[in-house]
Amino acid sequence: MFIETSSSSDITGKSPELPVWSPVSCSFSAKTTQTASKTEDDGAASPATWRSLFSFTNRHHISTVSVALILAIIGGLIKPAIAICVGEFFQDLASYGAGKINGAELTAKTSWWCVGLAVLGSVSWLINGSFLSAWMVFGELQARSAREKLFNSMLEKAMEWYDLQEDGIESLLTRIQT
Repeated sequence: MFIETSSSSDITGKSPELPVWSPVSCSFSAKTTQTASKTEDDGAASPATWRSLFSFTNRHHISTVSVALILAIIGGLIKPAIAICVGEFFQDLASYGAGKINGAELTAKTSWWCVGLAVLGSVSWLINGSFLSAWMVFGELQARSAREKLFNSMLEKAMEWYDLQEDGIESLLTRIQT
């Protein structure tokens, strides 16, 4: 979605190149309005890439992303460990059913696997909660960075640019007053 500006002529009679918002680079570029409307009419927007997910990342965000990635790896390793514990638990039950071990051995072995599952479940709960929190913090940092970049780019615009917008405060005031 592009923000189109109204086409007006300057003193020379030429159509000026007005800034057009680009959602991919999150910046304004000096494209003519004909280019922007052509892109909208074609409906051919550039596809999002993995790199665009991290377009607002700066050096301060790297520590948060690193923590989130490490927690994701640890959280991913816990799930197979739980599967192994459950498998060993059922192997002991099958061994008891086949008569390979007696009741006392079954109780000792399954008690150990139950404690292991409880510990792994608790660790998984803590790791996955921390994992979620780290990614939420990273997302909020990204949103803050995007807001700041957008606000700073809006501050750099001349007042003339705001007056030429079809949507915004100027057109809102006109609609409210009439």
